[in-house]
Amino acid sequence: MRYFILYCLSMTLLMGCGNDDEGLLSSPVFELKDEIAQNLDIEDDGEISITNLQVPLPVQITGVGMEQQYVAEAVLSGGKVVDVTRYDTLTWESSDASIAIINSSGLATALSPGIVTVTASGMDEGQAVARQPLWMCGIPLL
Repeated sequence: MRYFILYCLSMTLLMGCGNDDEGLLSSPVFELKDEIAQNLDIEDDGEISITNLQVPLPVQITGVGMEQQYVAEAVLSGGKVVDVTRYDTLTWESSDASIAIINSSGLATALSPGIVTVTASGMDEGQAVARQPLWMCGIPLL
């Protein structure tokens, strides 16, 4: 009898899990402006509006095996510029990982000769903020 009651209770709990409601399993999207608000100690992230994402660095020519540190800045509606280079909500990408790779901190490494586009992107209000392409030309060291 004890096993039957335990079985019935277990089945009741399992049936409650199958309603396709993912509310408890999914977490809200943490956006770039949320992380900026957290780091600037602003309680209401509604006060923050990102007008641009910029990577203030000219075209870089570097040798194979060399590294280049990129910096990403979010320009807020009030004109304030915030360094977001190492924010978890910022994504760095290389258009061709055989030419250059870039890590989550914006450090790019040239692997072979060629031209690659490096972009920094983030989300604001569920939309991708402007991507800033950068060109890296890997030149072999002699």
